[in-house]
Amino acid sequence: MQYAPLTAAVNLGKNEWLIGMNKYNSNVQIGRYDADFGGILTTTGKEPKYQHLQGLLLKGAIKKILPIQVNGKTQYLVIKNNDSCALLSR
Repeated sequence: MQYAPLTAAVNLGKNEWLIGMNKYNSNVQIGRYDADFGGILTTTGKEPKYQHLQGLLLKGAIKKILPIQVNGKTQYLVIKNNDSCALLSR
């Protein structure tokens, strides 16, 4: 089941994706798509599986998720539309 449009994704490894959702610039009749706070999509087996991560709250209209190196460790820069960025570590 999809709660909001998939707007950003970054590969975490062989079969895992960190995904961001939500879209605020839809028309007035439909309203905002803001029913998801991000999670992990696993693509092993026949059916992909999506799970929310405890404590992960990617609020806002997520536009892009970029892996960056900070002190030799991979972290993820979450870029939002008209909002501050977030930095996630694994």
